[in-house]
Amino acid sequence: MRLITFAVIACLAVACAVGCANREGKSEAKLSAQASVSKDVERLIDQLSSKDAAERGRAAFNLAKLGFEAKPAVPDLIAMLDDDAKLTSFDIHQDRSISSTYQTTPAEQAMYALIQIGEPAVEELFSIYRTSEPAVKTRTTDALKHIISRRPLEKIQKDLKSSDPAVRTIAVLALGVGIDPRVALLQDSLRDTDPEVRRSAVESLRWIGGPNTDPWEISKILQDTYSDKDPKVREEVVRSIGYIAENGSQVSVEGWIFDALHDDDPNVRREAVYWLGWHKRFNAVMPLIRRLEDESPTVRSKAAWSLWQITGHNYGQDKAKWEKWWNQNN
Repeated sequence: MRLITFAVIACLAVACAVGCANREGKSEAKLSAQASVSKDVERLIDQLSSKDAAERGRAAFNLAKLGFEAKPAVPDLIAMLDDDAKLTSFDIHQDRSISSTYQTTPAEQAMYALIQIGEPAVEELFSIYRTSEPAVKTRTTDALKHIISRRPLEKIQKDLKSSDPAVRTIAVLALGVGIDPRVALLQDSLRDTDPEVRRSAVESLRWIGGPNTDPWEISKILQDTYSDKDPKVREEVVRSIGYIAENGSQVSVEGWIFDALHDDDPNVRREAVYWLGWHKRFNAVMPLIRRLEDESPTVRSKAAWSLWQITGHNYGQDKAKWEKWWNQNN
């Protein structure tokens, strides 16, 4: 009897030890997961609940830039899909020179962020898709179809046979925004060792990325290519993203073009300056005035030309006169 008692006690002790170890392991894993969330992501998630609509919109916009890394923000971003506060480009980019009439909302920025995060958002998006109000369902549908369209065709075909009509519906919509088969081949060429091959691949993506294809996918590929070490490739990226935006897509060109104004290579800066002038982007006036001090004479000359195109005034490369005009009229 004593032997049985001791055996039971021993088993209980082992079970307790294993259980404690498991709980500790789970606790440590949870802490590790929490620690893996970067400070930037934590800060931006906090800003999503700000009382300031512009701050909420900016936070979502910046989470979109982080892509997959922003996956801890998925629940908070989904909660924003009904946030219809009116915002402008100025609210998002925080640049005094940006006075564009382009309208957006925190909800729209949240949708874009979820698209960039991708697959980690799918499960929660589907749960909202089945239960949400019409406006939220529209944004949820847009996010889901763009994310699902990135899946291999075999996976989408499987979704088409799902017993869940919601999954089948999104799969059908995803096929409508899917990537042209040529894009996969061009993506391989973007990794070619020869810079001219890479530049040519970007140029081809520009033509594929016109109004009859999904601009989100093409733009995302081009954005990833902007880190190319060759300046001619980056120059082509700026030109191509500008073309896609020009052709009526919802892709926001402003962040890209304004970033390109500060590129290390003068030809990339010149291309950005030229594009802004050619398309008469009034929200570029102050950034272009700053380019009048560019170290490259070509960039300075093109900045003066672009300012003339946008404003109808011609003060040449006289930065002081341009600043005086700007302050008197804004």
